[in-house]
Amino acid sequence: MNINGLNAPGRDGTAARSMFTKLLADYHVVSLQETKFTTADRLRLVSHYINSADSRSQVFWSHRDDADFTGRDGVALVLSGAHPLKNVADVTTVYAPADSFANYLVVEATLGSCSLFLHVVYAPVQVPARKRFFASLPTQFPDEACHLILGDLNVPLDPLLDECIPYPHDLGRDELQSWMLELGVLDPWRATFPDRRVFSGPNQRNRIDYCLLSPTLYDLSYRSSRYVTDKCWYHEDHYPLEFRLASPSMPTSKRLPWKCPRWLLKVPIVAATLEGTLNCLCDRLRWFRGNNPGVLLDDHKEADRAFLQAMQRSLRNRDDERLAKLRADLRMAKALDAVGSSLDSRAAVATAKHDLQVLQDTFTARREKMKFDLDVTDGERGSAYFFRSPSPSVHRVSIPSVTTASGSLTSDPDAMAAEHRRYWGSVFQSPSRDLQVESDRRRYDPVALHGLLEHATARLTDAQRQALDAPTTAHDLYWAITKSPTGRSAGYDGLPAEYYQLYPQRWAQVFEMVYANNLERGFMTKSQRKAYISLLFKGGDRSLPSNYRPITLLNHDAKFGSKVLAWRLRTILPTLLHPDQTGFVGGPSATPSFDSKTSSPSRSALVGTRQAPFSWTLPRPSIVSSGER
Repeated sequence: MNINGLNAPGRDGTAARSMFTKLLADYHVVSLQETKFTTADRLRLVSHYINSADSRSQVFWSHRDDADFTGRDGVALVLSGAHPLKNVADVTTVYAPADSFANYLVVEATLGSCSLFLHVVYAPVQVPARKRFFASLPTQFPDEACHLILGDLNVPLDPLLDECIPYPHDLGRDELQSWMLELGVLDPWRATFPDRRVFSGPNQRNRIDYCLLSPTLYDLSYRSSRYVTDKCWYHEDHYPLEFRLASPSMPTSKRLPWKCPRWLLKVPIVAATLEGTLNCLCDRLRWFRGNNPGVLLDDHKEADRAFLQAMQRSLRNRDDERLAKLRADLRMAKALDAVGSSLDSRAAVATAKHDLQVLQDTFTARREKMKFDLDVTDGERGSAYFFRSPSPSVHRVSIPSVTTASGSLTSDPDAMAAEHRRYWGSVFQSPSRDLQVESDRRRYDPVALHGLLEHATARLTDAQRQALDAPTTAHDLYWAITKSPTGRSAGYDGLPAEYYQLYPQRWAQVFEMVYANNLERGFMTKSQRKAYISLLFKGGDRSLPSNYRPITLLNHDAKFGSKVLAWRLRTILPTLLHPDQTGFVGGPSATPSFDSKTSSPSRSALVGTRQAPFSWTLPRPSIVSSGER
């Protein structure tokens, strides 16, 4: 991206810090043209801002001595702390002549098994200097190396498609194409869009910003590229070019599961429609007693989900259409002004800029208001998480292979998915017919359970048993719905807890019938039995499914019943669990138990011996009680 000057980052550098924080969070490799430094102190200050944004980042500057700080030209290459390159080194002085240092930077690195050279180029604006510059660029690189060229070339490669009006900066195109031919690079954006016209230069007159790469990278790693026309990071006057390279073994990212945005539930027409459809569901449950309440609930949620998705697209597209129209008007006004500048054309450009800025300010104010409301209600408070130590950046690592049941190793994505599905289907006892292996099914053994319980010393009283066995009422479910924390991730259905909290009284009546039917039938509804499972690597061999920890994300309506049971158990658990049982129980601390053990007679008997510093001598009843739970 042509940054159009980094020499004045501001008094406190807020804008520069914000820019680099956003860039390094989204991109691994960032090239900058026209840094325009005047002193080495300014360069060191910007380097500090980059390291503040990402402490593991690397930055390479074209400025090397005092003669380079002229307030003109200058290029840089910034690598985030999570970049996949290895053995990165600045080799500009090895390959390039000294008179090109102010406008050219080449960095050597290793990408996988490939030797890669990254070239950052800013071609001079002056026509004679540009021709000499392109003619002097190095071409003597290893034959097997790949090249990635990022730069503002100040020359449209295709005079028919890349020029808006006749352009005086054609001198140097032959030298540039000769250099490209020597390195064997191509324009991937033009290969993807052979007929599209996008003008990235100042005032959008010509396309002069390019990403060029070797055919090997294009065939194996190139995924996409686009000109970013809807975002401004600093005060650049060019459209930055965004490109994406990925390993051939990296699986294609699938669309993330849809989740209902919470702002959508606050739209009056959406809330009114959800209330009307919920009333219809209550009427169906009341009038048609023979129907399965769980099936009606699943159908209702699926219909509401489709309605919410359609409303989200409609409301979002309305804003997008307004922005797109104003941007199109601004581009057309600039193009007309470039053809023949006049008072009317300049006034049209100013009006289009003003209208676009007004709409963007409106959207910014809306986002700020929503953020302020969220900070007030759900803002982070001082906690152990808030005062946590910084965690290092990590790479996204896919599962490379899987060891099948027969012991063979496979890297085929379909076979890997099938093996993980078989393994986790056995762990979770999936009811799917193709996963039901008779030898893997776990059976209920009443004899073994009776043998375990006869050793337990704790017993429920009749009143406690009656309280636990009481039917789940609408009052209980109303409490579970209203007390569910907000801002949590939705489950498989994409509906957050706020969806049910719009009308908790009606939903409590619905779930009273649904949970009663679930207990009678012995299993929950079909949607309540579905969940998203994410696998976290624990350690060891990555090909073994057992070395991953499953994190299950359930639908919110599947957790209301368990919340009711947990609420009923809160007063009963202290009578069942031993005082030493503190893990996974809300409230108790392990400190009193630890103090009692360290001051026990067994501790005194160990003083002066060479045994462990203290002994955990738990009585048998506590072990049995813990096992019973």
